[in-house]
Amino acid sequence: TYDETAMSATGSIPAMADGDVVWYYIEATDNDAESATYPEDLTGSLPFFIVRDGDVRIRDIRYTPYADGVPGCTGFGNITTRGVLVAGPNLGNYFLQGAEDSWSGIQIYANNIKDQGLALGDDITVTGKVGVRYGVVQLSNVTIDENHGNVALPDPVALQTGTFESGMTDDGDIDAEPYEGMLVSFENVTVTSDNADAPDGNFGEFLASDGSGDMRVDDLGNWDDVYTTDSSDTGLIYLKPGTTIAKLTGLMYFSFDNWKLEPRSEDDFVDVVTSVEHIPTMPGSITLHANYPNPFRAEAGTSFRFDIPSAAQVQLSVFDLSGRRIARVLDGSFDAGTYTVRFAKQNMPAGMYLYRLTVNGISRTERMIVTR
Repeated sequence: TYDETAMSATGSIPAMADGDVVWYYIEATDNDAESATYPEDLTGSLPFFIVRDGDVRIRDIRYTPYADGVPGCTGFGNITTRGVLVAGPNLGNYFLQGAEDSWSGIQIYANNIKDQGLALGDDITVTGKVGVRYGVVQLSNVTIDENHGNVALPDPVALQTGTFESGMTDDGDIDAEPYEGMLVSFENVTVTSDNADAPDGNFGEFLASDGSGDMRVDDLGNWDDVYTTDSSDTGLIYLKPGTTIAKLTGLMYFSFDNWKLEPRSEDDFVDVVTSVEHIPTMPGSITLHANYPNPFRAEAGTSFRFDIPSAAQVQLSVFDLSGRRIARVLDGSFDAGTYTVRFAKQNMPAGMYLYRLTVNGISRTERMIVTR
């Protein structure tokens, strides 16, 4: 039905079953029998939406089969959904996640979003307009309809860095796009470059890989209060090439033609080893030396030194006095020689700890003290 005064048309779609996908196009004919369609090319991507009897899930908004990553309900207003705030106050950009399944994260935006008093873990219902801004799907002009309270964050989805390989993975990539706006994690990664944009410039991003491909790590979060990619920042922990990180977590994001991991704070870096120095000698026995310095501040770190007389499987871990392992520093195959390992772990409570070297099943243990 066309309203000449409002210059708008309305129509109705018959009732559908929960979960049905409605693909549609609009055709209009004027008084001169001239016709037009939206979209103009009906052989290309058509808009669509997913029917729900109850609440619209974030996945219903985000899912798309299209290679450009644009969801079928782009432009829809007054869309209400619910999720847990997984990033925001410590990142600058706010993201909701509705589940741990793919397609379950979305950015939310409003001019006053920072004034809403939101905290990580807030379970909120929001209403906004679906759109795409700089390649990122978002709900804009968001209103916070209800805050249901603070809950545990969803577990990050474990992925491989090669899924988001720098310079090789497009926006809308079928493997990468489902995780935009979600908490993800990567295990046993190594810093491969302290400047992802060399030699053209330095924008604070570094490259990290678990062996499957180099992924960009961005600095929107406040982790750079502790870590740095600039070797001249002597008061911070330098993430030089070769630094290993047992687990790296963050929000997956797309900007400036690249997928990027956005760690929210230093807590998203687990068991950082900034260097492993090897002197190829032939020690006579397995020896675990006293760490230095000791005592030490957690954020400043310490160095472990050990000798192994032959090639072996080596594990080096830190435990609290109850026997709970709080850090796995090294775990792998090492040649004979003397090794020095630089270790730092944020937010370790002050107190006494044990560090244990295990070489082909033979263990050596020493004590160390963390101060405030």
